[in-house]
Amino acid sequence: MALARVPLELTSSLPSSTSGPSAAEVYLVVDDRETTGVEQSRAAFLNRLRVNPGLTGRVVQRRLPIGDALHVARVTSAGAAAVAGTPPAGTEIMLDQLVERKTASDLVASVRDGQLDEQTYFMAASGRSSLICIVEGDLDAATQNDDNMCAAAETFLATLTVSTPFFIKYTGNLEETAAYFASLVRHQGRRLGSADGLAWWLSYKRATDGGVPGADGVLTYSLWESEMAEMRGSVTLQQMWALQLLVIPGIGPARANTIVQGDLKVPAALAAAYRATSTPEEGKALLTMLTPPPGCTRIPTHVSTYMYYLFTSQDYDAVVQQQ
Repeated sequence: MALARVPLELTSSLPSSTSGPSAAEVYLVVDDRETTGVEQSRAAFLNRLRVNPGLTGRVVQRRLPIGDALHVARVTSAGAAAVAGTPPAGTEIMLDQLVERKTASDLVASVRDGQLDEQTYFMAASGRSSLICIVEGDLDAATQNDDNMCAAAETFLATLTVSTPFFIKYTGNLEETAAYFASLVRHQGRRLGSADGLAWWLSYKRATDGGVPGADGVLTYSLWESEMAEMRGSVTLQQMWALQLLVIPGIGPARANTIVQGDLKVPAALAAAYRATSTPEEGKALLTMLTPPPGCTRIPTHVSTYMYYLFTSQDYDAVVQQQ
């Protein structure tokens, strides 16, 4: 099992206090589709965020290409003057957090229709290192005590935790969700509000986000939004292939990567590989021979076997053994 990631505060201590004008101000940017519409909960969500003491004046609505919420740090004139190499005042720096919020009933519906696979796939491709899925409410109640559906939702979330950078945050209600958002904004605000904290952040992110032309080597919100909108606007065949693989029982992100990272980048390549095998036994074992990404295990025999049947069976009524 993957080790827990080191919390941010252990890699760079928070300043004991921030005196004087802030070097940067942290804002919560919320997708406007999450806050408008016919559902009462959407309007209630925005209202609850705005009245939270930790979020007063710090909530911004925009149409996000990916996710339901994220954080930006807006450079102040004091920060631009105090920290060498800082982008101009008013520049919005992209922070690490990208959040998908699901009520328990939303989560169940998204697992049923496969929408959550697509949403988490694109979030994982967003370049953000702190991916958060908030599950708000009671899963048992949302599944109407359907043990199978509840287990499917819990398994999906467990897979996200183990095989992707996602952190699952459970909240009991809207008030707890708003309080969690406020704590994130407060934490990042303390860090980036000081000149030393902003300087450390900029130095660290220039090394990890890479040089970004026209923004002093810093990834800005506007540049990130543009890149993500372009990515969502033109889905490649390989992306569609990866999404198809993710809805197959027993295949999560790590196993999907194992399949697409080599010569099997599109479905036709896998079909051709099966046709090239000499015996059914060789075909059933094909995927077990693939080299997995570092830290991941090989695709097990039973998954490889039913993938073989999926691509070679001629009868819709063919029985595929999953175990």
